[in-house]
Formats: sequence, structure tokens, C-alpha cells
Amino acid sequence: MKLLLLSTSPTVEQSQALAGLVGKGLKDIKVAYIENAYDVYNDQASLLAGREELKNKGYDLELVDLRDWRNDREGLFEKLASKDVFLLTGGNPYYLRSLMREAGRMK
Repeated sequence: MKLLLLSTSPTVEQSQALAGLVGKGLKDIKVAYIENAYDVYNDQASLLAGREELKNKGYDLELVDLRDWRNDREGLFEKLASKDVFLLTGGNPYYLRSLMREAGRMK
């Protein structure tokens, strides 16, 4: 497993480093974009701006909302396995961890 941990939106250089880690061009990298750490805030405009910024940089994003997968662990695993990269927004890590635990439980 390879990790690239950032505290802000990736720069051009960081995006190139990510492409190097994955071994694909940026436009060919399939990204699971998980915004759930930000669920506890009432700021939809920031989420939309963040998505647009990444799309403008060439990222192929698919929004994955962990709340939608609470009762389908296998489906979530299949969804995530089809992606090359997971990008998570900032926000509340404790909330995100509890949601991850809930989504990862068996029925």
C-alpha cells in the first residue's frame, strides 16, 4: 500500500507524485472521493468548490457517501476495489471513523 497524505488540495507537483505512485496518468486514475468527515458542518459551498477544484486539476472523481453503504459492506468493498485512489476531505475525523466502522460491519 502507498499513502500520500496531504492537508490541503494537491498541488500540481503532488498530483504528479500521486500519478507516479499509482503508475497511471492523472486522467486515468479512478478516485473514490469521500467527503463524510465534513458531514457535521453546514457548508455545502465548500464541498462543491473542493470537488470542482479537483475536477479542474484532472481528477476523475466518483463521490462515495459512506452513509449509503451502511447495510452493504460487500458492495462498499467492491466499489472501493474498483478505484485506484481514495481521497478524503478534511473535517471531523472522529465522526468519519465512527461512520467507517458502521459501514464496515456485517449485516
